[in-house]
Amino acid sequence: MCGIVGIFSHEAVAAELLDSLLHLQHRGQDAAGIVTSDGCMHSKQGSGLVKEIFGPDDLLFLKGHSGIAHVRYPTAGGYSRDDIQPLCTNNPYPIALAHNGNLINYQMIAESIRDRLQSSIDSEVLLRLLADQLTMGDDVFQRIILVVQDIFSRLSGSYSVVSLIPNQGLLAFRDPHGIRPLV
Repeated sequence: MCGIVGIFSHEAVAAELLDSLLHLQHRGQDAAGIVTSDGCMHSKQGSGLVKEIFGPDDLLFLKGHSGIAHVRYPTAGGYSRDDIQPLCTNNPYPIALAHNGNLINYQMIAESIRDRLQSSIDSEVLLRLLADQLTMGDDVFQRIILVVQDIFSRLSGSYSVVSLIPNQGLLAFRDPHGIRPLV
């Protein structure tokens, strides 16, 4: 069980993301993270409770009108810094992703992309599947639909996902059976 949130606004979102994490703290007390975007991604993560990780200066650093956040209760992976979400990549495009759920077949998929994984958590498999197939072009929306459909066909389990794609927006989806909550 973890807690995830995504916000897209005309106002700065860092304070609202932090407030959301405080309200979601009961869903995970192991670690927390926030990623915001003002065209560039800004990230802050740490182990422990939300109020121990984030301070007033962090809200100034976490600039942007869109962002995602995560509180962690580990069900897969270890306890390393690399396992704290949201996870980010710049290859081939900047994308951040936070996930709640359990991917039953992630080990099988991870074997085929092992050389590009930096953590031991199933969320990174989701990030790689999204990032590797996403190409920016004329119709990004149609491409995202195709990528998510592919994710649905390849993954087994229950999951909810929020993803931040700078200069494009937020992406949110859950498994086809709707087992994990996503509002």
